[in-house]
Amino acid sequence: MTPTTAALAADLERVAHERGDITDAVYREFFARSRDGAALFEHTDDPTRGRMLQHTLELFSEDGHLEPGAYLDWELDNHLVGYRATPAMYDAFLAALLAIVTAGAPSDAQACWQQRCAEVLARVRAFNNHNPVATP
Repeated sequence: MTPTTAALAADLERVAHERGDITDAVYREFFARSRDGAALFEHTDDPTRGRMLQHTLELFSEDGHLEPGAYLDWELDNHLVGYRATPAMYDAFLAALLAIVTAGAPSDAQACWQQRCAEVLARVRAFNNHNPVATP
């Protein structure tokens, strides 16, 4: 496990201890940041949102998901192509996630969260640049 991933996995323990289930908070923040995102998720239920957040958190707490052809690319193909999600929605969702998980986090953990978000967003943009169906 990389040092960043290890730090994020440990900080997720802090978040769980301090905040409990953050699903509702993350999605409230996301919907406030993205009307298009709110519209896309209009008919999703709480368990689906919880699973989606869990999968997102795996990008932060496990190694290997950001490599070309790995898990994130599969999700991007599904979301950007299949559901017409946009990179702007990813920006808003990850900004919402950061707002929730970094509240009260030590500065080194905040830096790790920001670094991993930048890595995820770079992968989103790289995927989108090679996929003409997805909307910028």
